[in-house]
Amino acid sequence: MTKNFEDTMKDGFDLSNFGNLSDDEWSERNRKAAEFDRYIEEMQREPDDRFFPRIRLPKHLQAMAFKSYDWSRNAEMNAGEYARIRKYVESFSEDGIAKRGWLLMGDVGVGKTHLCTCMFTMFARRSFSAIYVTQAELLRSITMLTSYSDDHIIYDRACRDRVLIIDDFGFGIGDNETHLAHMLHLFECRYGKLTFLTSNMSSPDLIASAGAQIADRIKQLCNMATLSGKSGRK
Repeated sequence: MTKNFEDTMKDGFDLSNFGNLSDDEWSERNRKAAEFDRYIEEMQREPDDRFFPRIRLPKHLQAMAFKSYDWSRNAEMNAGEYARIRKYVESFSEDGIAKRGWLLMGDVGVGKTHLCTCMFTMFARRSFSAIYVTQAELLRSITMLTSYSDDHIIYDRACRDRVLIIDDFGFGIGDNETHLAHMLHLFECRYGKLTFLTSNMSSPDLIASAGAQIADRIKQLCNMATLSGKSGRK
């Protein structure tokens, strides 16, 4: 089913040839569009007990929502970044379109995972395929690519799913040439998809760990923000 609906997005909404379509072709395109809209409505009503396992979102993150985020915490330090994130969310709510994800960097406990998870689930509710992974899970999955373990499926999905979040991104990527090569391939696969990343590393440290090639691709795929302040964890 996923492949059929991916084809619907490619074939049903590409209007580059609209002037040459026959009545029958227009009718078929409209039928596909209506079918796609019905499918999206069904996905938005998907029960949480099916939705969260499908996207692999851990239990402790499932209740995270924009309304429960403490925007007043560290507000003076992060006012500009908060404004950018809110504008992004409001724009999506109005037109349902987003071309880039986010990389949120900064101090431990300032709410990077909370905000990124909220944006990720917002899109995952409207997507055929979405997956949450940590950096450690991803590197372990890369290690298992040549084995008979099903763990490699995580990496495969991270490459192809339409919406991806990598939590704690950056650590350990540059420690192994195989990891580095596969992570570069992953980001090359992410063009045309939405990618969300959180990292406790600063921008220079992230570039040093992930390498200039990966960092350059992330700049194209993601908006970037650095959050500062005291940890809100108790």
